[in-house]
Amino acid sequence: VEAIGPPKSVKVGNIFRSEPSILSVLLSFLEPREVAAMAMTTKKTNEHILDFPGSLTLKLSAQAFRWVAERPEVDPGILQNADLAVGAVEGSSTGLAETRAFCTFLNSSSSSERFRVVSLSLKFAVEVETKDSANLFFSLNASPKSIFLKELSLAGSALDERSFKVLLDNLKSVNLANLCELSLAHNHGGYFGARKAVKMLNDPSYLPALTSLSVADNEAKVAVLEYLDMRLAQRRPFLRTLDLGGNSLDLAHSDVNGYLTANQHFLSIEHLLGLDLSWNILYDDRAVALFRTVLPLGPI
Repeated sequence: VEAIGPPKSVKVGNIFRSEPSILSVLLSFLEPREVAAMAMTTKKTNEHILDFPGSLTLKLSAQAFRWVAERPEVDPGILQNADLAVGAVEGSSTGLAETRAFCTFLNSSSSSERFRVVSLSLKFAVEVETKDSANLFFSLNASPKSIFLKELSLAGSALDERSFKVLLDNLKSVNLANLCELSLAHNHGGYFGARKAVKMLNDPSYLPALTSLSVADNEAKVAVLEYLDMRLAQRRPFLRTLDLGGNSLDLAHSDVNGYLTANQHFLSIEHLLGLDLSWNILYDDRAVALFRTVLPLGPI
C-alpha cells in the first residue's frame, strides 16, 4: 500500500499505528473520521489490505472526493481499485465546487481508472443553480463511468418540477443500467414530476436494475396511486421497495375517489416487499378501503 502525498508515494506498513507523519498526510487527503473508519476496516495492517478479497468499499465526503478529483496526478494509494461511496456530510449541503468537481470526474476521458464510484449522495446547496445541476445530470447520462453506479440520492436538493424532469430524462442512458437504488425524496417534483417518473418507469429498458425508489415528500398528491398500478409492476419485476410518504395524498379528495373508481381493478401492491405511505392523509376507513383494493386481505 502506498500513502498519498507529494513529492512521491511512500511505502508503508502499519501506517495507522506506527507512522504519525504518514497519518498526517492521510488526514490532509481525507477527513479524520474517514481515516479512522479505514483504520478499523483494515485492522491497522498493510497485509490485511493486500489480502482483501476483492475491492475495498470506502466512504468519502463530497468535499474529500473533490480533493481527489482535482489531483489526478497524485497516487491514489489506498483508493486504488476501490469502490467509493461519495456523499454529503450529514447536515451539510453539496456546494458548487463539489458539484463541478464531480462533473469533471465524469467527463474526463482517462483510460486507466483509479477507482469506481458506486454510490453517490448529494444534497445541492442553494448556490448550485439549475444550470450546474443540469450539467451533472447530463454528465451522469453521458459518462461511461456511470456504469458502476448502483445507488444515487439527490434527496433534499430542492429540485423544482423542471429540474426533476430533466434529471429523469437523463437517467435513461444505458450507462445507468446497473443503478439499483434511487432517492429523489424531499424535492419539489410535484404532481407532474411524479407522473413523469411513472411514465419513464413503464419502459422496461429505463433503469432496468432498479429495486428501490423514493419520491417521498414531493407533493405528488393523487399521482402516488399510479405507482401502485399492477401494469407498472409487471414491467418492473425487480422494483420491490417504494417510499411514497409525505406526498399530500388525501384519500377523501374527489380526485382520489375518481382515480380509485376508474382504476380499482389495476391497483396492487402484492409484488412489493416494502411500501411507505406515511405522512399522507389516509383516514382509517378510507385506508382500509384502499388496502382492500390493492391487497386482498380477507375479512377484517
